[in-house]
Amino acid sequence: MSYKIQISKMVEEDHFEDGVVGDMIDYGIVYDHTVNTLKEAKDLLDTVYTIEFRPMEEGFDYGCVAEGTELENGYGDKASAGDIEQWKAGKVKLYYAVYQVYIDKVETTSIDSKTFYSEAV
Repeated sequence: MSYKIQISKMVEEDHFEDGVVGDMIDYGIVYDHTVNTLKEAKDLLDTVYTIEFRPMEEGFDYGCVAEGTELENGYGDKASAGDIEQWKAGKVKLYYAVYQVYIDKVETTSIDSKTFYSEAV
């Protein structure tokens, strides 16, 4: 048995004074990985992303186990302190990014050569 981790990403332009504006851009699945245990899944999230993921509230999870947000620059990198200062002054655009984590349990069954060649036709 293993666990498939998928992370989706959506972004909207965020104005310092007006908040998020414009259309949301949905990048779909931006990360896809398989691990052997849920601990490995948690450790992977903690090392791959600097985002603080939080559990989804019951009733709002829509299949998602965790969600995290951050301000990002136009390259999709976490906004630096300098980026944020320039954003507050209206000199650069920053984006509000939402990352959602989906985890599925995967159970596999091996097949033999005869089954493969008879059912793959």
